[in-house]
Amino acid sequence: MHSSETKKELGLDRYAPENFEPKWIERWEKDHLANPDFVKNPQGEKVGVFSMVIPPPNVTGTLHIGHALVNTLQDILARWQRMKGKKVLWLPGTDHAGIATQMVVENFLRSKGIKRTEIGREAFIKEVWSWKEQYGGKIKDQLKRMGFSLDFSRERFTLDAGLSLAVKQAFKFFFDQGWIKKGYRLVNWCLVDDTALSDLEVEYKEVDGNLYEIAYPIENSSERIIVATSRPETLLGDVAIAVHPEDERYQKWIGKNAILPLVGRKLKIIADAYVEKTFGTGVLKITPGHDFQDFALAKKYALPVLDVFDKKKLVINSTYPTFQGLTFSQARPKILEALQAQGFLVKSSTYKHKVGFSQRQKSVVEPRLSEQWFFDVKNLAKEVIKAMDAGDFQVVPPNQATILRNWLENIEDWCISRQLWWGHPIPAYFCSSCQAYFSSLDEQLQSCEKCGQKIMWEEDVLDTWFSSGLFPFSTMGWPNTQAKDYQLFYPNSTLITAYDILFFWVARMAMMGLALTKKLPFPQIYAHGLIRDEQGRKMSKTTGNGIDPLDVIKKHGADALRFELCSKTSMGRDLKIGDTGIAQSKIFLNKLFNAAKFLLYQKEKFINHGKVENQPSFQELFWQEKKKILAGKKDFQQPYSPWFFKQLQAKTAAAEVNLEKYRFHDYCQEIYQLLYHLYCDQFLEIAKPLLQPSSLLDLRLEILATLDLGLDQILRLMHPVVPFLTEELWQNLFAEGKEEILARQPFSFSLQAWQEFSVQQAEILMDLVEKIRSLRGENDISPQMEVDLRIHIAKPQTRMFVQKEEGVLKALAKLNSIAFVEKVEQTTKTEKWAYAVAEEYQFGVLLPFLAEKEENRVTKEIEKWKEKIQFLNQKLSNAEFLAKAPPQLVEKTKQELQATQEKLANMQGFSKEEKG
Repeated sequence: MHSSETKKELGLDRYAPENFEPKWIERWEKDHLANPDFVKNPQGEKVGVFSMVIPPPNVTGTLHIGHALVNTLQDILARWQRMKGKKVLWLPGTDHAGIATQMVVENFLRSKGIKRTEIGREAFIKEVWSWKEQYGGKIKDQLKRMGFSLDFSRERFTLDAGLSLAVKQAFKFFFDQGWIKKGYRLVNWCLVDDTALSDLEVEYKEVDGNLYEIAYPIENSSERIIVATSRPETLLGDVAIAVHPEDERYQKWIGKNAILPLVGRKLKIIADAYVEKTFGTGVLKITPGHDFQDFALAKKYALPVLDVFDKKKLVINSTYPTFQGLTFSQARPKILEALQAQGFLVKSSTYKHKVGFSQRQKSVVEPRLSEQWFFDVKNLAKEVIKAMDAGDFQVVPPNQATILRNWLENIEDWCISRQLWWGHPIPAYFCSSCQAYFSSLDEQLQSCEKCGQKIMWEEDVLDTWFSSGLFPFSTMGWPNTQAKDYQLFYPNSTLITAYDILFFWVARMAMMGLALTKKLPFPQIYAHGLIRDEQGRKMSKTTGNGIDPLDVIKKHGADALRFELCSKTSMGRDLKIGDTGIAQSKIFLNKLFNAAKFLLYQKEKFINHGKVENQPSFQELFWQEKKKILAGKKDFQQPYSPWFFKQLQAKTAAAEVNLEKYRFHDYCQEIYQLLYHLYCDQFLEIAKPLLQPSSLLDLRLEILATLDLGLDQILRLMHPVVPFLTEELWQNLFAEGKEEILARQPFSFSLQAWQEFSVQQAEILMDLVEKIRSLRGENDISPQMEVDLRIHIAKPQTRMFVQKEEGVLKALAKLNSIAFVEKVEQTTKTEKWAYAVAEEYQFGVLLPFLAEKEENRVTKEIEKWKEKIQFLNQKLSNAEFLAKAPPQLVEKTKQELQATQEKLANMQGFSKEEKG
């Protein structure tokens, strides 16, 4: 046992996370804590397995607070399962993040006066690999600093050789199935990154704009039909005009032709219910080459699809010489000017409408006709839906399962090709002789496998999410299904991730996992909320309200950040995180630190007390006492220890259930209540007078052993979320050897060593304490102010116990005096009392000031009891209830009525109003 002189050396003089957090990172790594290959099982029994993969962060810089959240939650599960004795693999990795990384490196090179196109593809990719090596290492260091117990010996990168092979194998499989094809379709085009995007990578925002009304002449007529559009520049690609079939204004023109202004092309006027009669003029121009809804209408009515853009650049092509070489934004004012000059522009008005933006670049996205690779995932989505229906694939919370299911039921083809240099090259080639595409794993292939003619390799790369969709099994060795990790750790046990990538990542992992491995990659996922600041605003660089986890750790420590993130994680809700809350979490952890310091002091004081001749040492007596309690062979001298152990056991079980159900907020609440209220606020206050040297030796032993076992259990329960501090304290208080670490100890131990009768007595007293505290709080009585108590207890046995424990009651409830009376009532006109009624007693607390709201509270209480009595009387006077209800239910209702009437009578005795 450490002497008091060693406390400062061991970091126990004050709570200073910087003094001990770094050393435990090194110790856990030295002990191979996160490597499941080092799990020892000397008994030879079967060890359970638990596995997860990290949502791989983009290798584009440093981690943000969102990474801190998801990895804190995953680390809690990993540490908890490890303490339950399982072989745990939590596998780390980073994502090559095609668009994001290429953008960051391009910007970096541009700052040095270098353009990507000037140095060429090969040189640019070398620059990106250099960037990856620099920042990939930083990400690893950050993950370690936050205490995340990842097995870095298995760290993967989505462009590793093994993962690249998995990508090629997967692409070829889906291509051979006929699910991946190349086609000329309308896609979302990022004007900044100059690449196609999937639908999921586009965010629609409402912006201010204009609605233009343009006159289209009717063929062979002096009449004109007025079209309303927010994009007049696209009219060059119009192929038809549509009206609602029930719009009486335009019935006469359905089937006729209109003439396209500036171009002269004939446009058929068709009728379709898609057109909104109330929007604009109720007339829609159809431009299928530049609008997704128009593209669908063109397909429905077999209309031509015209591309206004040049094949290589997003500028108007030579078909329209007046505007050739202009982008749409450049062409708009010139087209409006021409329409105005020729009398076609009727009017313009302000208008709010939704526009697509690149999720990453925040720039406007342009619909564009382009030849791209598309993945038809409809059949794969159906299989995931079947798994959800069968209960084999669960999404928590349920509302996210509904959202995911709806998306899967309405899924569209996935555009998987990107016009980038950084990423997985699409493993396909084109044979000009066969006029067909083929997929091959052979990167050295030079000629067509069918005709022997020269082939051309595909230049595009795959969408980053394609390789990410394989992450749960490609990291385990797939496509080698005999790989050790694949055999042992796949499928994964669970997944935790943010709900905003349900479609990007989770759905695709589920679909691809089922198709390629015939297994779901995980049976369930927990989709947590997003982090917002303390005002509820989304965090962003523009707002300047982002949080750097490392800055927080420098100020408050990693444990405080982890506890705050966990405690704020509730089902289906976003989190509000800020410095105020993190500081409060640190204060709570300081409470744990001080409780441990108190226990260490008491143990040293007791064990160094001396030695009785011919008797075991005090240290030996202490160990014997703990063993008796753990073995359930202890006959307690006082009721508070068995009461404490019963509460501790219940909260331990509740904490474990909360972890099983991903109720992280509730898990933290159980920990908070256990440490702050049960251990410190209640039992520690009971223990202090009993630990005095004047107390009997056996009683001191009993109380000290209870404090010791209780804090040991609390540290185990807290370790998954607060690993650094709990490990430090456990080492100083409980470790029997230098080789032991808390992270490898059992999560809990059995403490079912209580006598029920003693527990019941203590529960009555503690319930009384809580009710007195509650009454004090309702009446704004300071916690430090001592007050007088007047109490009536009906049962003689209970009254005798409370009288015997008067000192404990006074200490816990902050009482000046206690009067045991036959009737609780106001004795003088000048006194003001607050009253309460319970099963075992009625009591009043003398208020140190006039409390009008106490009278109001009593009045409301009386009304509540009156309403309940009325309800029960109506129930018992109901003939149908008396005839059909079981006799025991009728009797129970009568007893409930009688008890309620007694409560009302007691409460009415406290009320001035009821007294008349």
